[in-house]
Amino acid sequence: DMVFIAMDQLGSTKEKSVYIGDSEVDCMTAHNAGLPCIGVTWGFRSREELSGHNPWILVDRPEEITEALTQGK
Repeated sequence: DMVFIAMDQLGSTKEKSVYIGDSEVDCMTAHNAGLPCIGVTWGFRSREELSGHNPWILVDRPEEITEALTQGK
């Protein structure tokens, strides 16, 4: 529910939102909310662990987030 509350408070929608995280819980939260998940490899879990949870994309550097969003992946 917190994902939906945050989107509501920010005036956003699922179509305009992504979930960014560094763990399998983040990937599951994104999937359960119907949001694409951007997995970041500099956090809690390794690239291999994150890739097993089907993120929309995995990024190794913060600037890759902007690149992915502006290029549609």
